[in-house]
Amino acid sequence: MPLVITALPAIQRFWLSEEFDPDQETYVDFRQARRGESEQREEMFAKVVHQYNDQEHGVIRREQNLNYRSQQAREVYLTMCACNIEISETPKAKAGTKKTEEAPEPVLRPLFLFKDYDGVPGLSMREQEFEKAWNSLPDQVAEELHTFCLQINPHWSNVAEEDDANF
Repeated sequence: MPLVITALPAIQRFWLSEEFDPDQETYVDFRQARRGESEQREEMFAKVVHQYNDQEHGVIRREQNLNYRSQQAREVYLTMCACNIEISETPKAKAGTKKTEEAPEPVLRPLFLFKDYDGVPGLSMREQEFEKAWNSLPDQVAEELHTFCLQINPHWSNVAEEDDANF
């Protein structure tokens, strides 16, 4: 029998730890990366310059335009497919409102937006919009979300460390 793949990638739900969400009501879903997401991820590593000089270890240069936090954000961007984290925003006061009037109540809205792409859930944000939302997260929450991403995509977990070890 030939290889049969499912039309939908594997999706797993994770719950934010009690440290950040004592009621454990906050969730995030990640999907297993397919070839397309992996290729997009690899673009981060495409601009690497190596320069050597054979003359007794003369010139050795290695240049890479990547930082680990950018890598984390990109991996989450490529595979996060649901999340109920909200952001509280205070609406701007209407023109002509006196400062003595009561301030408008904060409004909750989803931090990340999602939609269905032919049965496959995914982000409905441009990468720049995602980065703005991602950068508003507390550091520890972003780290935990990235850990969840790697749990369903373990093939991404040690690539950077392996590249450094092979240099």
